[in-house]
Amino acid sequence: FGHALRHTACMTRQKDCTGCPLLHTCPYPAIFAPPPVEHSLQRFSQPPAPYLIEPAGWGARHIAPGEAWYVDLVLMGRALRELPLIRLAWQRAAQRGLGPGDVQSALTDVETFAVDHENLLHTSTEITLHFHTPLRLQDNGRAVPPEKLDAERLLMNLVRRISLLAEFHGNGAPDWDFKALKQAAAAVDSEK
Repeated sequence: FGHALRHTACMTRQKDCTGCPLLHTCPYPAIFAPPPVEHSLQRFSQPPAPYLIEPAGWGARHIAPGEAWYVDLVLMGRALRELPLIRLAWQRAAQRGLGPGDVQSALTDVETFAVDHENLLHTSTEITLHFHTPLRLQDNGRAVPPEKLDAERLLMNLVRRISLLAEFHGNGAPDWDFKALKQAAAAVDSEK
């Protein structure tokens, strides 16, 4: 996807995006490889990208000739404006070949839907989380081992991630009371 997106979007054909006169207007780095930025919290070698690819299942899988397969692609913020370009990039990536052996396929359909943010959260006294995909959280640049994962760390990492995505790819950083959110996250009782 990344190679096809760059090939489709790049107008200068430079080997590297660094130093390109279109770096800050080109959709490729904006979507796939946001350039490093100075920030009040820290220096980001690469801000969070505004997309998430969710495969139908994890692990190796054999797809028979003619069998349909799918992935979910979640786009956030301004990346939504680039849906036609992203669709074309996926189409070209499939034609060039995906996976081991660069097996060719065809993009046959794209379904889009919007998330209703109003009804996303529900009040509950108990929530159970099941992680179906790998999770890697960091605290001060170091990976958090599974035994150190608790509700406060998980929730505050989510708050930071959502805030950064909104700041870099949305309409700016949300005006949240982080101290109050941290206190609320610390009050959540969790068990593994």
